[in-house]
Amino acid sequence: MEHFTKEQEAALKFLTSLQELEISSSSRLRSLPAGLSGLPNLKRFEIRYLNSIQSTPKDGLPSSLTELRIEDCAAFRLLPKGSLPSSLQNLEIIRCPGIRSLPNDSFPDSLRLLDASGSNEELRRQCRKLKGTIPIVIVKEYA
Repeated sequence: MEHFTKEQEAALKFLTSLQELEISSSSRLRSLPAGLSGLPNLKRFEIRYLNSIQSTPKDGLPSSLTELRIEDCAAFRLLPKGSLPSSLQNLEIIRCPGIRSLPNDSFPDSLRLLDASGSNEELRRQCRKLKGTIPIVIVKEYA
């Protein structure tokens, strides 16, 4: 599957009680579904093992989101400015070498944990500078 169909994207608006969503294990999926921002109760969103995804959805992430995990997404390049919801508490970017920096001016005040383990040195350096402004900052280097 390379993309979600219009019907699949339209069906998202009916998942009003959905609290957790993981999209994973696809080397061909090129974009995340539009309409994620319309999921009013989504708290946790995981994007894992998606080798062709480059960014979060253009229409943004749900305003209810408290946890975002992006893991082993080789092509992922950026989190657009203003894309992190003000409710976000945990942001984990694990082994995503294409993400070289985070949008400095758009960290929500609610952010309590930032984990950039296994990321490239440039991103880990940026995250180290955030120690003290975010309660928990993890920047482990994986072999």
